[in-house]
Amino acid sequence: MLFDLPLEMLEDGLHALIVNHDTILTFPTRRDALAYAFAGAAERSLQRLATSINVEGGDGAWRLVPA
Repeated sequence: MLFDLPLEMLEDGLHALIVNHDTILTFPTRRDALAYAFAGAAERSLQRLATSINVEGGDGAWRLVPA
């Protein structure tokens, strides 16, 4: 499973979390979106399934966050 957390907010002021390049979930804060990604990664880890969390930084670079 792949979680991508872009830096920019959506037009409605919410933060997007993109799951597997196609599903967009929205959250009131970026922290909430990241917490959801970490919870999903922890659940998948228990099942021994791979997960990646990528976060876009203020410099536009994407970084892999250890889950």
